[in-house]
Amino acid sequence: MIRILQKSANYVSDLMNGKITEDFYYHNLQHTMEVVEAATEIGKDSNLKPDELEVLLLGAWFHDTGILFDYFLHEEKSIEICREFLLKENFPDKKIDRVAEVIIATKMPHNPSSLLQEIICDADIAHMAYKNFTEKSELLRKEWESLHGKKYSDYDWLQINVDFLTENPFYTEYAHKNWNKRKEKNLKQYQERMRNLYNGFQNNK
Repeated sequence: MIRILQKSANYVSDLMNGKITEDFYYHNLQHTMEVVEAATEIGKDSNLKPDELEVLLLGAWFHDTGILFDYFLHEEKSIEICREFLLKENFPDKKIDRVAEVIIATKMPHNPSSLLQEIICDADIAHMAYKNFTEKSELLRKEWESLHGKKYSDYDWLQINVDFLTENPFYTEYAHKNWNKRKEKNLKQYQERMRNLYNGFQNNK
């Protein structure tokens, strides 16, 4: 397990560092490494078997590799990249299929149907419970504006984040126990910022 995970980490790191442009403010190697770390954290707490943890972490490493080639269908492209790499490493076909199931689970909106899918979903949006959620959010805003050529008003971006925090639950027991409180705090902060901004608009009429 350690060997294939290390080779995958090296491959993904080289791929992303070699292909990524400065426009990817959020979806970059740093995000991938944070997802791997969060998946490891939840996976170990969930008492996964070694082969289950291996499948989970392979999915975590490869889940965003496709975004370098197809932003809107990057999960499917990530599976292609992952499958090609693992086949060259003589990784078993059935386990590759399981890794693919982990990767496709990160497609929004989330709809996990297994524990491994629940874990990767929670790991992929663990930043909802980060103290620096605002910083992460602003990186995504810059990425969308740069890559998609669309500008967001402060109010619109606050609304997008409130919707994101409201509509995306954590699935695992670990995330509920350890991350929900901070996520709810972030949501309340954004709701308060929206109210203040709205009141400012009204007062300036």
